[in-house]
Amino acid sequence: MDRSKRRVDQGQAATREDTYTDDLADAMDEIGEAIRQRIQTAEHGLAAAGSNVHVEFSTEKAPQGEEDSFGLDLGVRLIIETPGYSSEKAILVQCKKMYGSGSSGTFTKLAADGEKQANDILKVSPASFFFLFNAGAPDDLLDMMRSMPLVFPPWEPFYPHPIYRHEAYFDPGVTVLPAVRVRAMSKASKEAGVKLPIGARDVLAGSVPLGHFIATLFSPCFVGDVRKPIVQLAAPPTARGSVSGLDAAVPELGALKAGRFHTLWITKAGSASPEPRRAPRKPKGNPPMPSTPPVPQTG
Repeated sequence: MDRSKRRVDQGQAATREDTYTDDLADAMDEIGEAIRQRIQTAEHGLAAAGSNVHVEFSTEKAPQGEEDSFGLDLGVRLIIETPGYSSEKAILVQCKKMYGSGSSGTFTKLAADGEKQANDILKVSPASFFFLFNAGAPDDLLDMMRSMPLVFPPWEPFYPHPIYRHEAYFDPGVTVLPAVRVRAMSKASKEAGVKLPIGARDVLAGSVPLGHFIATLFSPCFVGDVRKPIVQLAAPPTARGSVSGLDAAVPELGALKAGRFHTLWITKAGSASPEPRRAPRKPKGNPPMPSTPPVPQTG
């Protein structure tokens, strides 16, 4: 994003938004080890502390010839197989890039088509989100996320202690914004007779880093649609026949298609994955998250 901004400042063409969407798989691989560490030590029952948890990602583009009928940037499918916890669910995603950098940045296309996109995908599933591609200093981006102190209690080791704020797990280069928040902002703006706020401070205020979203919200049972038609929508065509999900109708699904498919596997030693897994990736070298928070200092 920073390189793209420099090119724009020099009068060159901006990088296309879908280029960042393509590169998102690489970003997810980079934070994979940090996510694995967080899941392994989290107390949400996916796995006991110290267990052998594997986190893997894959990405695939839609078949050639369908590119004019997507309506959806990403389908992200999560498959979890651990003793005592088995799940397959999905989220629907639209992507938006920041124009400019930091607090002066704007999400111009959020106003251009984001309001309609939010309404359209929410008709299909409440598990609908925007992935925001952000530019700027990490600390500045994190400080604009007003939800951070609520999501991360003060006793946690990563907030407000700066040493933890640059972990890949908390990298604010890609953040997740609920589509329902975009709809709420849109509704409030129309009632007030003003335009939808697109400034970085307004938009980022309701988002959280991608790593936190995956490990603490998507992997547990907080968010995700388990209905089979939604899981199939988020799965590559070759995998749709083996999808496991709740048999339920999705009246608004229509001809909606995803342009890209991301699959996240979380498995624990001793459990079997529902479909062939790729060869395990080598750890990226990210430092492990601490398993116990430090005692906070007082006055």
